[in-house]
Amino acid sequence: AGLAFSAGDHISMGVTGTGTHLSTSLQDLQKLGVDTIAVAGAGATVELGTASLANLAHGTLPSFTASADVTLHLGLAESGLLPANSAIYAELYGKNIDHLAINQALDVSGNHWLDLSLLDSIHTNSGLTFEVIANGSQGADHAVSLDANLHGIDLLHNYTTPAQFGDLVKALAQSGVSEVMVDSGNVQVTDALAKALIDGGMMQALPAANISLVYEPQDRATFNIDHALKAVDHLYTTLSDMASLGVDHFDLSAATSVDKVYIDLGLPVNDTNALTDIKALLHSLDPLNQANPVFASPHTSSVLVMDSSIAGSITTGGHMDASVIDSLVKLGITEIDVLVAANQTAPTIDTHQTGVTVNLIGATDPSIDPLLYDYLHKHTPI
Repeated sequence: AGLAFSAGDHISMGVTGTGTHLSTSLQDLQKLGVDTIAVAGAGATVELGTASLANLAHGTLPSFTASADVTLHLGLAESGLLPANSAIYAELYGKNIDHLAINQALDVSGNHWLDLSLLDSIHTNSGLTFEVIANGSQGADHAVSLDANLHGIDLLHNYTTPAQFGDLVKALAQSGVSEVMVDSGNVQVTDALAKALIDGGMMQALPAANISLVYEPQDRATFNIDHALKAVDHLYTTLSDMASLGVDHFDLSAATSVDKVYIDLGLPVNDTNALTDIKALLHSLDPLNQANPVFASPHTSSVLVMDSSIAGSITTGGHMDASVIDSLVKLGITEIDVLVAANQTAPTIDTHQTGVTVNLIGATDPSIDPLLYDYLHKHTPI
């Protein structure tokens, strides 16, 4: 049979689970006359269920649990938003909806991707923040640059260097953008911008997104390594960052004058589950054992750098775990440099592991410039 409600009835619904997605749209909840939605969990998402915000009737929207983080997926682009002074925004926020999710495909030209001034006004007037769901190019098309799109946004055009990416993230947050979510398609983002957005809790990618990172020389230095001057640089993003984004390619084509590019694991020092954690993130980077390595450059060696305590935890009898070594080689990493502080005992490691070379940086190795330890120590906590 069906359910019948009379005018004046008070109807409540309860939803449970972390990240619950309501199967009933906000418009249908309103038509049913639901007063309250009790969310037993950290958050929930709900679809608008209508072609326009203007179709929602004022004064009869259900209220969500105040402690839950609630996102309303509009299914609309920025162009479908109502003017910033519309009363619906304050009403949605008053019903404990925290974020509006909008779909905004990245612009290949990078020009005027998003009207941040409109989002800023809505955020200032109502308190709502925005999740921007972005799509890149499809098929064999070239990846769309997220950097170019962000630089083209009104109010953000001055933030064009890695040194200012922290200011860019701050400006986005102050303007109401709480997250940039890459939904699908080919998207390219520079190493420094990706790191800034990840650290700001402002970027994630869904499984259908094909993310590639791009190297830009930023902190290049030269050291006497193996009795020869060699230029090195250090990536901002860690292997852990790359795994969280599902990165499937790192473009090192700009590293033509760099001999070695160093990459951090991104795991905590003295990680008691280091071996398990390393295997998990390496599997995330290469889940299908793809033939094409993530790191590949004819000019540059990709070098993994880690603390000696982590190196020791994945080493048995002087040999690092064979499956870890195999995975690193498949990713295109053929060298591991282990940082050994003055107060640490250097782990016993075979420096000629199958497929990789292992260097103990900071230990008594006359072939390695001692200043290289200071450079790497600055980037890699030990």
